[in-house]
Amino acid sequence: MKKLSRIFSCLLSLLLFSLLIGILTGCKQNEELTRILPYSLPEIDRISVFQNTEMLNEVAQKEVTEAEYIEKIYEQLAIVPVGQDDWQPAPRSTVYLFIIEMKDRTQYDIKYFAGDKGQGRVVSDAGKFDYYTTADIASIWKILK
Repeated sequence: MKKLSRIFSCLLSLLLFSLLIGILTGCKQNEELTRILPYSLPEIDRISVFQNTEMLNEVAQKEVTEAEYIEKIYEQLAIVPVGQDDWQPAPRSTVYLFIIEMKDRTQYDIKYFAGDKGQGRVVSDAGKFDYYTTADIASIWKILK
């Protein structure tokens, strides 16, 4: 009976630990953290960010060269929670394009199709991925000058 109690206690501890990890990482149950940016921070020279608001038929651009802002963008883009979901953006949703230029002048692109509740699709032709994410990547635009 004691052995069964110890096994139950261990299983309960493992379950609570898993729950805590999920809460701390901000992932939903069907999501996992995934690296979508295959470069390290020191390799990045500049980032061009475009915001295409189709509803207003406007495109805005911000060039990011300051190390502080490159680091903020990198922190939000390097690893994001992704999941399997068939959510698709509305036809007139806002699209963000990040063109990341490395010091060796190679470029890497990431597109984010924003939803209205902090979710969206993150897509890269170069990275060959198309994921649903609950990461609010659109918030990057607000922190840029």
